[in-house]
Amino acid sequence: MADYKTKIEKAHQEATAIVEEGRRDAEEVRKRTHGDAKAEAEAIVARAKKDIELARDDAVKKLHDHSIQLATTVAGKLIRRELTATDHQSLLNESLSELSKMN
Repeated sequence: MADYKTKIEKAHQEATAIVEEGRRDAEEVRKRTHGDAKAEAEAIVARAKKDIELARDDAVKKLHDHSIQLATTVAGKLIRRELTATDHQSLLNESLSELSKMN
């Protein structure tokens, strides 16, 4: 009977050790999975931020280009309406003078 109790106690200890090992393994897998998921989420966020930045930069460039085009069109219309031939000649002479000073 004592031999039987010893075997039962030993089996109980081995079972407890196996369960503890399983818990440790499960905790390690959980930590590893959590770390992998966190790294993947961070990578997704970084890509999304980069995509947003590129889209924003593209939108700003398009807005800038459109603004320049619109301003040039409006300025051209105003100049054609308001300048006399003498004004045109003075503006041309002034521009040529400024160009010659640059060189």
